[in-house]
Amino acid sequence: MEDTPLTLHVGDKMPNVNLIDHNLHPWRISDQAGRPLVLVMHRHLA
Repeated sequence: MEDTPLTLHVGDKMPNVNLIDHNLHPWRISDQAGRPLVLVMHRHLA
């Protein structure tokens, strides 16, 4: 799979993406609908 950069601006809708949380559980943007949300993204240094 190829990494594609994503650029978002204040007020843009977040695309529905699936992530893995810090406990290795699936986490979906769509599950957070209607809630305030702040995402902090970083690269895992392994």
